Amino acid sequence: MSNSTFQRVRHLFDILVELTPAQRLADLEARSDLDAPTRQLLHQLLQLDADTASLTAAPALVAAHRAARDWIGYRVGAYAITAKLGEGGMGSVFRAQRVVGNIDQQVAIKIAHRELLNESSLARLRLERQVLALLQHPNIAAMYDLGELDDGTPYIVMEYVQALPLPDYVAHNGTGLRERLQLFLQLCDAVAYAHRNLIVHRDIKPANVLVTDTGQPKLLDFGIAKPLQHRLGSVEIEQTHAAQRYFSLRNVAPEQLRGETVTVTCDVYGLGTVLYELLCGHPLYDLEGLNLTEVEQRISQDDPPPPSRRAAASNAALLPWQRTLAPDLDAIALFALRRDPQARYASVDALAADLHRYLHGYPVAARQGSRLYHAGRFLRRHRVALATSALFVAVIAVAGTLWLRQYISAQAERERAENVTHIIIDALAAVQPARARDQEISAREVFEQVGSIALSSSLDNQPATRTQLAAAVARIYLQLGLPREALTLIERIEGDIPQASDKVRFELETARAQAQLELGRVWQVRAALQTHAETARTAPERLQWRLLEAGVHINRGEFDQALALLQTVAAADSGAAQMTRSAARRLLPQVLLRLGRRDEAQASARELLSEHRSLYGDTHPELLATLNDVLSIMLDLDNYADAAGLAAETMTMSRHLYGENSLIYTKSLSKHATALAELGQLDRALDEARSSLQKIRALRGENAPVTASYHYYLALILERRGDSNAALEHFAAAARIGEASMSEHSDALYQIRFKLAAAQLQHDQPAAAGKSIDSALAMAERYPLVDKPDLGAVAQLIRALADNRLQPSAAYAAAVEHSTATAQAEARGLLARRTLAALVPTPRPDTVAAPR
Repeated sequence: MSNSTFQRVRHLFDILVELTPAQRLADLEARSDLDAPTRQLLHQLLQLDADTASLTAAPALVAAHRAARDWIGYRVGAYAITAKLGEGGMGSVFRAQRVVGNIDQQVAIKIAHRELLNESSLARLRLERQVLALLQHPNIAAMYDLGELDDGTPYIVMEYVQALPLPDYVAHNGTGLRERLQLFLQLCDAVAYAHRNLIVHRDIKPANVLVTDTGQPKLLDFGIAKPLQHRLGSVEIEQTHAAQRYFSLRNVAPEQLRGETVTVTCDVYGLGTVLYELLCGHPLYDLEGLNLTEVEQRISQDDPPPPSRRAAASNAALLPWQRTLAPDLDAIALFALRRDPQARYASVDALAADLHRYLHGYPVAARQGSRLYHAGRFLRRHRVALATSALFVAVIAVAGTLWLRQYISAQAERERAENVTHIIIDALAAVQPARARDQEISAREVFEQVGSIALSSSLDNQPATRTQLAAAVARIYLQLGLPREALTLIERIEGDIPQASDKVRFELETARAQAQLELGRVWQVRAALQTHAETARTAPERLQWRLLEAGVHINRGEFDQALALLQTVAAADSGAAQMTRSAARRLLPQVLLRLGRRDEAQASARELLSEHRSLYGDTHPELLATLNDVLSIMLDLDNYADAAGLAAETMTMSRHLYGENSLIYTKSLSKHATALAELGQLDRALDEARSSLQKIRALRGENAPVTASYHYYLALILERRGDSNAALEHFAAAARIGEASMSEHSDALYQIRFKLAAAQLQHDQPAAAGKSIDSALAMAERYPLVDKPDLGAVAQLIRALADNRLQPSAAYAAAVEHSTATAQAEARGLLARRTLAALVPTPRPDTVAAPR
């Protein structure tokens, strides 16, 4: 028997053996392409399978499934299993909690079914472990550890991804087209990375892609991955060819279904099925009610309809962008899904490049060959220049009354459109906070008066006017501290953006990235930087993208990289980029402070404030922004006298520019309360802190990250006034909201957990205090920049005190004594010193550091 015949027989047996005896016979007889010897051989193999059924893996599977329930609470290395996550052909996946090292960490552990282990399955599991160890990519679930149980059963400890499957994520969040494509491009980057490491996934499907709440996709399940080399680490690849039928029929490439050689184009096809579903909201094929023969014929012979047609034929409500799905996207998806592997994109990078071409308005490779199409894309990119040229030719070529009448009519129409634009832009300028000195403007009023115009149907035939107006409104939203509203507005005019001028398109894309950054969607800003930063046309545009890149580094705690970028932007010699340079200079003191360069931070802040007072006068949004930044620096430097004066000034200015119900005024009020509390004016500080919390709830809602911070500020003041019960309630509220909405590298969340632990300890809740401080210590271990040495020393004291109260012993008492001495020597910051004083009321005078 030739190797190709053997592979064909083996493939058919793998399919038929899954059916009931009656279904096996019917399916086998329906296959008209089989010769008599092959048909007879399959009959014999199936009969042997039936005769030896009691010796196959079926009973073992039952036992394995039964045993899986007994894993809960079982200790695997440093982890204890807490729940079952899923079941696979070769093993079960569990969620586990780390119980060693006082670290709060959840992981996923894949444990093989011991009853199913043989040479082939062991080889597959070893290969999966080797693949995961090799692939270290932010969009691939990472492997942390591996090992074997006492009975030799192998296991893998992997990253636990608390996220939604890709289809559920985009449906739940109402994700727009551009964001879907950016998610998909991140997935392409992960698969291309695997290919560069000579690994083919072979089972790419939407269910194997999870998306975190921060919008980061994670590719899972390399259980049937295929290395494109003979050896990977210590694993011989030839040992892993068995059990290759573990794939999803909805996403399997035709050549994979036929048992043919698998290459990187197999993953191109899998990505094509994912893109198809992202575009139209439906799987590639509807296989409901089909038998396996019909399934194989459908996949091997039927071409899927374009995503746009599939979406239009759906009974479900379509998203706005699905109603006019671009032909280019149809072509890209179908090109990736061609049945012949040689006719698809040659690589994942080629697929991603075509999507980037689409996003930038260039012709896509999937539609090459049509001169008319290329001409259309050229016209779209250069419509202004070509329209001007065409008009010039027409002016020369067309003469007479008819030409004159048409020309005058066109000119009149253009003038009317320009007049509409000027009128609306002038209206915007009239209500901008910088000029509205005699009236209060709320975010709602701006939206009602201006935002509605940008989205009104009266501008349906004037996309250029709509985008220009939307860019102005989005800038005002950002100035008012309303990034979510700005982002919503931009997404609602998404279809008009490609037709906007280069200048307006740049303003919209940078406003979008700024809003995403303020909302913590760092991955989206990084994707925008990759898409747009390199294609910036002018020096001011490049500076604006560099400023956004610095913001990404700040958000990720990468302050050295942020400082280098900010210094470059601030020193740029470009008069047209004055606002961008000012924004960079406002961020510089904050980054210097985070790097421990306190004197430089204060000097930089004061210098900028002095310049802006001279430049902008008494009342200007730019001066207010600078005042707020300098105010934050003074609070961080414990300079509360200056901070109180600056806060009072910002309250007056923000009330005048924006009104008392604005986010900017609320932030100024909260900072003023903090400064007053440090100056001993606790009653007034408490009133202002409560008022600011009430305002922020109305503006941002109860579950916003900023609301968590306001609970924390109020708790600190209540603690100073001696109302420890109320303080504990607000610390707990801050922690509850922060843990659900803040990033794990947020120093604000670290301090909230730190203070909550101290308050719980003071209320004789050592178990709760231990859990809270362990969360803070785990953050500091993973993200060292969130911690400060003095806070870390006090945190270790809280941990020791909690242990000693839960289980008093000489060892724990010694740990308390040692931690107390260390904390007293290290506690220099105000927060650390006050917390230490509450925990250890009478420290030795010679060991307590003097306040700065």
